[in-house]
Amino acid sequence: MSKISCLTLKEYSGIALQAKHHINLIGMDPAAAFINILGTMLFPDIKQKRMAWIIRMFLYTRGQKHEEEFDTSNEKGLLDASKEIGNDFAELAFMFGGPAEINKILFSTQHNNIEIEGQNRISNGVIIGKVFLEMLDNKLSLQEATNIIFENDKPNLTKSTIAKVLWPQFMPIVHYWAALNIFYQHNGLSFDDVTIKDPDEMLSCLRLKLLGKKDGVEGLIRLAESYQFRGIATVPRRKGHKHPILDITKMFFIIHPFLEESKIARIF
Repeated sequence: MSKISCLTLKEYSGIALQAKHHINLIGMDPAAAFINILGTMLFPDIKQKRMAWIIRMFLYTRGQKHEEEFDTSNEKGLLDASKEIGNDFAELAFMFGGPAEINKILFSTQHNNIEIEGQNRISNGVIIGKVFLEMLDNKLSLQEATNIIFENDKPNLTKSTIAKVLWPQFMPIVHYWAALNIFYQHNGLSFDDVTIKDPDEMLSCLRLKLLGKKDGVEGLIRLAESYQFRGIATVPRRKGHKHPILDITKMFFIIHPFLEESKIARIF
């Protein structure tokens, strides 16, 4: 029988930092946190592309924010905005290994189409999130869950592509695709509506609020984390399956400021 206990922030941070993949969101505002999460969701398999997407989206959204905050048509406003942009660059340099590394990523021609590539990956992540929810809710194998999704959604993919390419590619962060699917279903949104400017508004959910639960970026993190730990603990029910749905050694763990209050469990 598995023993389940709550984790403190310190304990979870220790596990996350020792994991193959981890992200630290402590100290970030909701928009910056969501950019980091979404970049990881889109490029869990290629670190350089993940960093390029995150850096470009971060600077783009911060630039928009500063344009709204300051009147850049006059010298003072332009100076104030420039100072904020400098602070943004310093924050990125701290996160990603220094100014030289940021410049290398920003100006590398191989990342020129990173926004388009990220957009093209969304549909694959959505499908894998749906497959994972079927696996989790009904204790199904990957093949069984894929068969159901093909009956319902009829994706423009082969089952072999899901099993051999997309599942290995997205599995480390699939719990976030599952959580984002749920938020979008509740809000009646399309994945064409993804916005990184005000994610708390995009991820607002009246149903969660009425249940006394968190929505927004914090709600997304909490829901995804609950899926992660269920996936680590759940074995497909069909005879012959011995391993949990998710491989804990390959998962992305996210260190965040909400953990002290969360009902996060670890499995022994």
